[in-house]
Amino acid sequence: MFLQHDITGAVPTKRSGPSQASHLPNQQYAATFGPMCKISWESARGFPVAELEAQSRVSASSETGNEELTQSVAEMEALIKAKDEEIKTLRGKKPDFSELEKEKEEASQRMQDLEVKNSELEKQVQTAEIALASSQDSRNRAQSAVQKVIETLDVKIYDLSDLRQNLAKLLED
Repeated sequence: MFLQHDITGAVPTKRSGPSQASHLPNQQYAATFGPMCKISWESARGFPVAELEAQSRVSASSETGNEELTQSVAEMEALIKAKDEEIKTLRGKKPDFSELEKEKEEASQRMQDLEVKNSELEKQVQTAEIALASSQDSRNRAQSAVQKVIETLDVKIYDLSDLRQNLAKLLED
């Protein structure tokens, strides 16, 4: 006779095979064979009833955990759907590579034009600096010449003044 025992160990039930006790009512059967079945079942399986009861509670809490996991999976699926929509939107905004290549070439051409113009302006600045230096040299030479003329005129004026005084003395005498 094979007995199936629930986890509380309350009443063993007959699974299959002929039994001498099949004619006994459930209560009498439970009173007669229940304690023996409980002990033999616990020792044969190696699981105490308390441990099986704990497993029963764990399975109840795992059902709650399964509900939480189901909810979490649903949230993740919603998040994935939102991210897929965002990817589609971004792909729609993706610029055309040929347009970008054209803009790059235009920018490159403008850059080359600016470099040529910059080079020309640098040459003009160098020419202006040379002209300024030459002009400053000419100015310095002119100032020097004017200074010499002024000094010469001062000497001449002094000489003329001296000559006048001498002439005035001569006329008096």
